[in-house]
Amino acid sequence: MSILDTLAGALVLVGIVVGLAGWARFRQPLVGLGAMLEFFTAAGLVQLTTGLEWPAIVGVAALIAIQYLVVARLTADLTSNPASFPFVRKLRRHHVDSQ
Repeated sequence: MSILDTLAGALVLVGIVVGLAGWARFRQPLVGLGAMLEFFTAAGLVQLTTGLEWPAIVGVAALIAIQYLVVARLTADLTSNPASFPFVRKLRRHHVDSQ
């Protein structure tokens, strides 16, 4: 096991922790998912540096495609009905109170 394999594994673990922290903080699992996918993409790219093999290339390409779809969906959800997210309501309430 090389240092790059260890780094990729650490990135996956950090991604899981960040995803769970985002879920716990905002009470929305989709909030942490975007950050978690970023770490997974970084881990996949680190794995690609160890050897360019077709399964690894296809895996990273699929992960990036999934990431773009999830982020697009999150953006569409936030712009269509932002009041449905509890943390947006808190931000709005805080903004109104501070004026």
